[in-house]
Amino acid sequence: MEIGGCDDSREDRGALRALLESCGHDFEIKEYGSGAELYADMG
Repeated sequence: MEIGGCDDSREDRGALRALLESCGHDFEIKEYGSGAELYADMG
């Protein structure tokens, strides 16, 4: 499963990553510091 997390706070993105990784599933997690970064990766 692919999951994208978008937040301008590196700490919040790290907390989300840690939470998802603690679930024990094999996620592909991409982090974005802005909506523009996320949007650019979608195209």
